[in-house]
Amino acid sequence: MVQLSFSHPDSLRVGELAQLKITAHNNGKGMCTNINVRFSLGSGLLLVTGSSRFHVHRLESGQRYDHYFTVEVTDVGELEIRVVNFSFSDADGVPRRVAGSQWAVSALPPTSRRSEPERSHAPPRPRGKVFISYRREDAQELANYLYVELSREFGPERVFLDRSRRQLGVDFRVRLKAELESSTAMLVVIGPAWNPLIKQEEQTRRLDLQRDHVRYEIRTGLQLEIPVIPVLFRKVDMPKPEELPEDLRGLSFFEKSEIHDTRFEADIREIVDALRPYVGLQ
Repeated sequence: MVQLSFSHPDSLRVGELAQLKITAHNNGKGMCTNINVRFSLGSGLLLVTGSSRFHVHRLESGQRYDHYFTVEVTDVGELEIRVVNFSFSDADGVPRRVAGSQWAVSALPPTSRRSEPERSHAPPRPRGKVFISYRREDAQELANYLYVELSREFGPERVFLDRSRRQLGVDFRVRLKAELESSTAMLVVIGPAWNPLIKQEEQTRRLDLQRDHVRYEIRTGLQLEIPVIPVLFRKVDMPKPEELPEDLRGLSFFEKSEIHDTRFEADIREIVDALRPYVGLQ
């Protein structure tokens, strides 16, 4: 039997980003398969990253799956999140459709700034922007998490995460180059599926393709001499120069950061602190 639960931060405020989570638990005695969940956000919540649906191929007894997504709060009051489709096949292979759940979160007005100490009238220091490069099928959730944490720290206008990859009628190279030219630091998120084989017989990998968007992002960042921080997770090794196309080999020589499950929050904080000088905040 699969059940859903929902979790969120203690407080949500208008104008802020919040990372929410829906968890699918298998509380039965056998494996459940083909778990499909679709939900909708009520007025006052705007989806920023992640998806309003997810699919889990299988969950063994006692296992769970966490689905993260990020919202922007646009209104005060009791805001609704409603599951509009929830189905799975039980341990006997029988398809089951479950009545939708409904949850509410309380959104508060924006924090008043009147009590803040008077600021200096000196002109503000120039501030930069962080470009997050990732492969969707490799690091979607981690990239979303980094986006939320960096946006909280520096402001969402100082962080770029390409969530669509497609914008009809626009050359993606032009769009990405414009973002990179205004960036002062770049995170390259690297997991186990960052450079997968696409032609087994030819040993051709995704980064071997000139049109690959990740290759284009990194190549352009290196050409623009943007400071790069490779972010390694799930115990992957730093790519060696000979494992990369010639125009990406410079990536191997940058100091890396590593994300470990046992010290996840501390590793994220280390990345945030390392980016401060590049964004203009010491």
